[in-house]
Amino acid sequence: MTKVVRGGIAVSLLTVLCVTLAPSDGVESHEFQRCIVCGSPGLADAILNVLLFVPLGASLAAARVRWWHIGVGSALLSGAIECAQLMIPGRESSLGDILFNTTGAVMGWALAVAISGLVRRGRAPAAWERFLGAGILLTAVALTGYLLQPDFPRSTYYGQWTPHFGHMARYSGRVLDASVGGMPLPSDRVSRSAQARDLLLAGAPLRVRAVAGPRVAGLAPLFSIADDSHRRVMLLGVDGDA
Repeated sequence: MTKVVRGGIAVSLLTVLCVTLAPSDGVESHEFQRCIVCGSPGLADAILNVLLFVPLGASLAAARVRWWHIGVGSALLSGAIECAQLMIPGRESSLGDILFNTTGAVMGWALAVAISGLVRRGRAPAAWERFLGAGILLTAVALTGYLLQPDFPRSTYYGQWTPHFGHMARYSGRVLDASVGGMPLPSDRVSRSAQARDLLLAGAPLRVRAVAGPRVAGLAPLFSIADDSHRRVMLLGVDGDA
C-alpha cells in the first residue's frame, strides 16, 4: 500500500468522523429511528450519507480491499457512529443512515474499480461513456444546487428569546421584541407560522431589539425559532463581540 493510498484512507476516514460526530444545533433525541428515509429532509440526508462514504470506499478499493469487506466494515463503522450520535447534541441516529453509508462505500469501490480498469486497458473512453460521465457530473451539480436551496419546514413555529441550550453558552441579555418583515415574533407560539416561513424565505429583515448582556466566550443564543417537532428553523446568537 503506497503512502498516497494510506493518506487517502486516513483523510476519508477523518472526514467521515468530523462530519458525523461534531455536535449540531438541535435537540438530542436519544432514540434510534428505524425508518429508512426519515421525515421531509430524508431524501437529501440519504444522498449526503451516500456521498460521504464514497471517498472511503474508493480509497479502500485502491488498497485492494474486497468489496464485501468494505461493505461489512462500513456498516460496522456507521453503526458505531450512529450509537455515538445518541449522546451527541443535535444528532439523530437511524437505520437509514447505516444503509446509505454502506451503499456509498460500495459505490466508491465500484467507481474506483471501473476507473482502474479503463486506465489499465489504456483505451480512450467511448462516446457513450463520455456522455454518461458528463451527464453524471451535470446531475451532481444540479442536484447539489437543488439541495442547497434555503427551505424551512411547514409546521408550527415557536419564537425563543435568549433560550438556553445545554451545548451553548447562556446569554444574560434581555430581548425586548423581535420581528420578521414587521410581523412580531413572540417568545411563544407564532400564530401566523406560514406567513413567518414565507417572510424568512423571501429574505425579509429579521429585527431583534435587546438589552446587551456581559461578553460571552462562546456562541450564546439571543433569538431562535423552533417548530413543534423540535427542529431548529433559525438561530441568531452572540459570540464575543459578534
